[in-house]
Amino acid sequence: MALSWRSNADERAVSSVPQAHAGIENATFGVGDATATQLETASVDGAIARFTIHHLPVPRRLVEELARVVRPGGDIVLADDVAGKGADAFAWSQEIANR
Repeated sequence: MALSWRSNADERAVSSVPQAHAGIENATFGVGDATATQLETASVDGAIARFTIHHLPVPRRLVEELARVVRPGGDIVLADDVAGKGADAFAWSQEIANR
């Protein structure tokens, strides 16, 4: 199962989910609050949060929620970036975050 969860999602984000995942039939996608997914406890094999945690007012809630929904022995991957100093570093971090 793959889920695309967004905290505080706007209408554009919600409407982009079906198009972004068209043709992928072995996964389920949705939009919701990353800190309260409504998934069953220990119901997924793993979770990835990419360029997400720095957007959350209380990052710990994301970590706690992922730990709750991932089965024992499953994997959790948190990937994020902090821009270096200077305009070029900031531009690079924005480009990566918007992919």
